[in-house]
Amino acid sequence: MHYPPFVALINALVKHQDFAKAAFAASELSRLLKEADAEKVLKVLGPAPAPLARLKGEHRMQVLIKTRYRRQAREALDAAMAELKEIGQDLKMITVEVDPVNLM
Repeated sequence: MHYPPFVALINALVKHQDFAKAAFAASELSRLLKEADAEKVLKVLGPAPAPLARLKGEHRMQVLIKTRYRRQAREALDAAMAELKEIGQDLKMITVEVDPVNLM
């Protein structure tokens, strides 16, 4: 089984009015997550347009993280978010949901 409750699924949703900014932030988040995963226990999927790619005037991109190791996922996510903040990205555009009920 590769879905909750057997593994942790984390959905990072990036929203911005400018598609280029949303896409850049999502691709950087994905890259930084892969770099922060020293133990190679995370499966990072995306970035990809969210199922509702444009909603309320905002472009939406998502990055999914699948793993059996919640602690390592949290550490990698914290490191990636800190690095995003360092390079000047607005973290308010990123919503993180652990074991989402709905991916819309």
